Amino acid sequence: MEKPVSLEALEAEIRKKVEEVKARAISLKDARKTIKAIDKLLYAEDGDHDEELLALHDILMDSTVTVQTLIEFKMVMQNMTDDPEQVEEMIAHENSHANVAESLGAKFIGYALLICKDKDDFVFRGVAPYELPPEWAARKRKAAHLKIIGAPEKYGEELSDTDIGKIEWLKRQ
Repeated sequence: MEKPVSLEALEAEIRKKVEEVKARAISLKDARKTIKAIDKLLYAEDGDHDEELLALHDILMDSTVTVQTLIEFKMVMQNMTDDPEQVEEMIAHENSHANVAESLGAKFIGYALLICKDKDDFVFRGVAPYELPPEWAARKRKAAHLKIIGAPEKYGEELSDTDIGKIEWLKRQ
């Protein structure tokens, strides 16, 4: 049985993770380009792009802090901003994606914060990564993606610009 971790030790571990990621953060421009390529492959109807997705995923993961719990995600966020409202809004937003993903049978990966270098500062974006069962048909996968991406509205939150863009793109497919 593992020994319980103190809150102070957890905060120190999270702070260290955030600093390590900030030291190797990719540029905002490179992150946008990589995300666009991932989205194109991820929502492709044939769904057979594992090697390409893995390579692109690895690029983003070097600039991402991923944790398993909401309290850890809150700590990550608090290392990036002093704005408690921004922290709470992002937690609610990403948790809505996670809740719907799990309710549909998707595998929830954790709460993630992509940290990018933008000139002399850092910008960040929350993500609630998930995986759909590979055996699902293209139509079912698309419907699930639409529900998961649109989840914040179900919980009374606003969709992000990224969510709106993904939903519009999926509907055109």
